[in-house]
Amino acid sequence: MPSADPWSAARQSFLALLPPGAHLLEAGCDEGDDLCFFRQQGLVVTAFDARLAQARIASRRSGQPVRVCSIEQLHSVVPYDGIWARGALPAIAPDELSDALAHLAGLLKPAGALYCAFPHPSGQFAATGSTSGDTAAEVHLCQTRLDEDGLRQLIAPLPLQLQRCWECEQADGRWLHALLIRA
Repeated sequence: MPSADPWSAARQSFLALLPPGAHLLEAGCDEGDDLCFFRQQGLVVTAFDARLAQARIASRRSGQPVRVCSIEQLHSVVPYDGIWARGALPAIAPDELSDALAHLAGLLKPAGALYCAFPHPSGQFAATGSTSGDTAAEVHLCQTRLDEDGLRQLIAPLPLQLQRCWECEQADGRWLHALLIRA
C-alpha cells in the first residue's frame, strides 16, 4: 500500500546527512514542494527546473528565484553540501544519465550527499488522475527506470558511492530511492 507521503522518509534520511544550515541544490524542483520544505528546515537552497512554467510556480511559492536550466547548464563556483535530485534525473535519457550524475557529483563538496529516485523497472505506472493527453503522464512513461543493480553499474565509474537505497510502492508505481555520497 502506498505511503501518504512517500517522500517524507527520503527527506529525513537526506537531512540526516547534511550539516545544519547546509547549502543545498535542488535539481528539478518542479512546483517547489521540496524547495519550500527544505527552506523551512533552515537550509539555504538553490533550485532550478528545466521548465519555465514550473520554475515560475516554485519561485512564487518559495519567495526566491529559481533558475531555468538543465543539469548540464548549471555551474557553480561554490560546491554544495547536498543535492536533492528527485525530479531531474528520471527524465533524462538512459544514455545521458551517467554524464548528468558526473556533472552533479562535480557540484558537490567531498562527502556531500546526493539523493535521487527512479521508477523501478518492475513497477507498473499508475496514472493518478491523468488523461490520455496529459503530458506529465507521457513524460513519466518515458522516464529512465532503474533497480539497485542498474544504479550500482551506473555509478561504478563515478566519484559517487551508494550509501543506502530502498524501494517503495507509491501512488504512481514502485520507486527506487538512493542516497549517494561523493567520494
